[in-house]
Amino acid sequence: MGSLARMLQGVTVLRACPVCDVQYDADPGRLKHNRQTTCSRKCSYQFRAKKTAEAVQGRQSPFKGVKTGRPSWNRTAGVYINCGHCGKEMRIEPNQVGRKKFCSKSCFFAGRELKGLFQKGHVDLVPPEKRGHSDETRRKIAEVQRSKDLKGEKHFNWKGGKRSERQQEMGRYRYRDWRNAVFARDNWTCQLCNVRGGYLEADHIKPWCAFPDLRYDVGNGRTLCKPCHVKLDTHGPKALKYKES
Repeated sequence: MGSLARMLQGVTVLRACPVCDVQYDADPGRLKHNRQTTCSRKCSYQFRAKKTAEAVQGRQSPFKGVKTGRPSWNRTAGVYINCGHCGKEMRIEPNQVGRKKFCSKSCFFAGRELKGLFQKGHVDLVPPEKRGHSDETRRKIAEVQRSKDLKGEKHFNWKGGKRSERQQEMGRYRYRDWRNAVFARDNWTCQLCNVRGGYLEADHIKPWCAFPDLRYDVGNGRTLCKPCHVKLDTHGPKALKYKES
């Protein structure tokens, strides 16, 4: 007969909990195997903890005074080096020699920009003047690209001429050369507010739509910043009034 069947038939034993002294019904079969000795799980945990404390009371641990496992990292001899950024003396493990160079994260992020920390021939030790293509190589690449007649239908990205004439011209080398010449003449400075640098635009003094003969005349261009350019009547659709007149 199982414990559930005995409890349903009323075959139980009334006993007091050894922890809280509450009367509860216990199964004789489970008590025989030293189970259900308390009224609840909470009391069971407390009862087992009490029995364990009584069993080990006055007994010395067999591992007391015995050194086991790996020693703590700060109890070995270690190696002392100076931080690669602040120069502070710090202690590292022997297996960290050559790998750990900084004493903290702040020194790590600040010191990794110092190229003098790396040895000659390191992949990151590349002088700025040797990065990328040289001026001569860039000039040769530009000449080759300009010599290729990849315009209109000959270009691989041709989409049937969706762009306007102005948009097509602005993407060609002739317009880029004119714009760069205007910027260089004005020293990349807005001609209205005298602010140098930033987002600049090359404006046609005599609008593009009304004076086609002066489109690529450097004397007809001026350097303007975006806020100053939009205020003029030569910006965008406002320039159409010159064409109508």
